[in-house]
Amino acid sequence: EDVEALRKGLIDGTIDAIASDHAPHAPEEKEREFEYAAFGIVGLETSLPLMITELVRKKVLSFSQLIEKMSLQPARIIGIDKLGRGSLAEGSPADLTIINPEVQAEVDTSRFESRSRNTPFTGWKLYGWPEQVFVGGPGDDELLGGAGFDWAKIQVRWERLEPERLDVRWEPLDSIVESAECA
Repeated sequence: EDVEALRKGLIDGTIDAIASDHAPHAPEEKEREFEYAAFGIVGLETSLPLMITELVRKKVLSFSQLIEKMSLQPARIIGIDKLGRGSLAEGSPADLTIINPEVQAEVDTSRFESRSRNTPFTGWKLYGWPEQVFVGGPGDDELLGGAGFDWAKIQVRWERLEPERLDVRWEPLDSIVESAECA
């Protein structure tokens, strides 16, 4: 009933943004009596694949609507859209996550980069895991995993990416979105 109400709110616009409150806790902060344990679960590393699996693939939202609710709207709400964030407009910083909406993988907390591992989604098979990450665009900053890349620039990596595993493909965003929406 609650899940259906959330879906309805996403569809009718009552809910205009989807975000994750990333506040990871060390295991010793979570592995204690319930009333003394730190609140929350880790969500950043599963939020996008979870939304693609549960909302896009089940046709609750289109891929474009999901992008708007996870990127454009949060940027507008906190006012960083004025700095060009959350946009693919010319001259804006290109902070991009490239995904393959057809790739399915099991949630495995041993691959999390966050210091927290507490998730109810362990073992779930989700679609749309990140394959490439750009921070600031491929201009002055380098492609994640590229030669000489400074790993410290990335606060949380979705999974351990090795440079030899990256497959650099340039496709127009429209074809990626169309492909995802057809899934």
